[in-house]
Amino acid sequence: MLFAFYAVRRWLKLEVERQSQFILSAYKQSIKTKEQADFKSLLSNREIEVLELINSGCSNKIIADKLFISMATVKTHINNIYKILDVKSRREAIEKTSRN
Repeated sequence: MLFAFYAVRRWLKLEVERQSQFILSAYKQSIKTKEQADFKSLLSNREIEVLELINSGCSNKIIADKLFISMATVKTHINNIYKILDVKSRREAIEKTSRN
Protein backbone atom coordinates (compact mmCIF):
# COMPACT_ATOMS: atom_id res chain seq x y z
CA MET A 1 0.00 0.00 0.00
CA LEU A 2 2.81 2.38 0.89
CA PHE A 3 4.52 1.62 -2.42
CA ALA A 4 1.33 2.54 -4.31
CA PHE A 5 1.11 5.82 -2.40
CA TYR A 6 4.70 6.75 -3.34
CA ALA A 7 4.14 5.72 -6.94
CA VAL A 8 1.05 7.94 -7.20
CA ARG A 9 2.87 10.78 -5.45
CA ARG A 10 5.78 10.51 -7.88
CA TRP A 11 3.43 10.39 -10.88
CA LEU A 12 1.53 13.45 -9.61
CA LYS A 13 4.77 15.38 -9.17
CA LEU A 14 5.86 14.54 -12.72
CA GLU A 15 2.42 15.36 -14.12
CA VAL A 16 2.28 18.72 -12.34
CA GLU A 17 5.74 19.54 -13.66
CA ARG A 18 4.75 18.55 -17.20
CA GLN A 19 1.53 20.58 -17.06
CA SER A 20 3.40 23.58 -15.63
CA GLN A 21 5.86 23.50 -18.52
CA PHE A 22 3.02 23.26 -21.01
CA ILE A 23 1.17 26.20 -19.46
CA LEU A 24 4.34 28.30 -19.28
CA SER A 25 5.16 27.55 -22.91
CA ALA A 26 1.63 28.46 -24.03
CA TYR A 27 1.78 31.69 -22.03
CA LYS A 28 5.13 32.70 -23.54
CA GLN A 29 3.79 32.01 -27.03
CA SER A 30 0.67 34.10 -26.37
CA ILE A 31 2.83 37.02 -25.26
CA LYS A 32 4.93 36.80 -28.44
CA THR A 33 1.81 36.63 -30.60
CA LYS A 34 0.27 39.63 -28.83
CA GLU A 35 3.47 41.66 -29.21
CA GLN A 36 3.62 40.88 -32.91
CA ALA A 37 -0.02 41.81 -33.43
CA ASP A 38 0.28 45.04 -31.46
CA PHE A 39 3.22 46.66 -33.20
CA LYS A 40 1.24 47.66 -36.30
CA SER A 41 -1.42 49.32 -34.17
CA LEU A 42 1.33 51.43 -32.57
CA LEU A 43 2.92 52.58 -35.84
CA SER A 44 1.56 55.39 -37.97
CA ASN A 45 0.60 54.64 -41.57
CA ARG A 46 3.74 56.39 -42.76
CA GLU A 47 5.93 54.41 -40.36
CA ILE A 48 4.37 51.21 -41.69
CA GLU A 49 5.23 52.34 -45.23
CA VAL A 50 8.82 53.05 -44.18
CA LEU A 51 9.03 49.69 -42.42
CA GLU A 52 7.78 47.88 -45.52
CA LEU A 53 10.42 49.63 -47.62
CA ILE A 54 13.09 48.71 -45.05
CA ASN A 55 11.92 45.10 -45.30
CA SER A 56 12.28 45.39 -49.08
CA GLY A 57 15.92 46.37 -48.64
CA CYS A 58 15.60 50.04 -49.57
CA SER A 59 18.16 52.56 -48.37
CA ASN A 60 17.14 55.78 -46.62
CA LYS A 61 17.69 57.71 -49.88
CA ILE A 62 15.44 55.37 -51.85
CA ILE A 63 12.78 55.51 -49.13
CA ALA A 64 12.91 59.32 -49.18
CA ASP A 65 12.58 59.38 -52.98
CA LYS A 66 9.72 56.89 -53.08
CA LEU A 67 7.72 58.62 -50.35
CA PHE A 68 8.61 62.18 -51.44
CA ILE A 69 9.98 63.08 -48.01
CA SER A 70 13.35 64.33 -46.78
CA MET A 71 16.13 62.10 -45.50
CA ALA A 72 15.71 63.67 -42.05
CA THR A 73 12.05 62.65 -42.02
CA VAL A 74 13.00 59.10 -43.03
CA LYS A 75 15.49 58.96 -40.16
CA THR A 76 12.84 60.25 -37.75
CA HIS A 77 10.40 57.57 -38.88
CA ILE A 78 13.08 54.89 -38.55
CA ASN A 79 14.00 56.04 -35.04
CA ASN A 80 10.31 55.96 -34.06
CA ILE A 81 10.00 52.44 -35.49
CA TYR A 82 13.06 51.30 -33.53
CA LYS A 83 11.61 52.69 -30.29
CA ILE A 84 8.21 51.11 -30.83
CA LEU A 85 9.64 47.73 -31.81
CA ASP A 86 12.35 47.96 -29.14
CA VAL A 87 15.12 47.21 -31.63
CA LYS A 88 18.42 48.85 -32.51
CA SER A 89 18.95 48.00 -36.16
CA ARG A 90 17.23 47.35 -39.47
CA ARG A 91 18.11 43.67 -39.19
CA GLU A 92 16.40 43.41 -35.79
CA ALA A 93 13.35 45.28 -37.10
CA ILE A 94 13.10 42.94 -40.09
CA GLU A 95 13.47 39.86 -37.88
CA LYS A 96 10.89 41.07 -35.39
CA THR A 97 8.30 42.01 -38.00
CA SER A 98 8.86 39.04 -40.30
CA ARG A 99 7.72 36.69 -37.52
CA ASN A 100 4.29 38.22 -37.80
